[in-house]
Amino acid sequence: MGGHGLCARGVTDCACWLSLGLPGDALADALRRLAAEEGAAGRDPADNDDVTLSGVTTSTTVDQATLEQVSALGARRAVIHLGAADLTEARAKLRQAADRAHLKG
Repeated sequence: MGGHGLCARGVTDCACWLSLGLPGDALADALRRLAAEEGAAGRDPADNDDVTLSGVTTSTTVDQATLEQVSALGARRAVIHLGAADLTEARAKLRQAADRAHLKG
């Protein structure tokens, strides 16, 4: 399921959630609502380990603190917008982002 809103079918039938550009408190609120709706639907929110964030960071803004913050909120993946025109530029931007975030690889 993806988007800003939650729907009954998504909470009962989907195995993951993809946020679309929710920053800070709005993201935290959405994740709390998701957990509450899952609980109300009889699902254990602890079983939902598939939260992906999109539109939260870019290759020029991502850093270790951002990734730690979204991880603490429950995200397990973050989509990073590279804004690259070609594969060579994308690789360079991805390497710079990984360095700023202290990622190995």
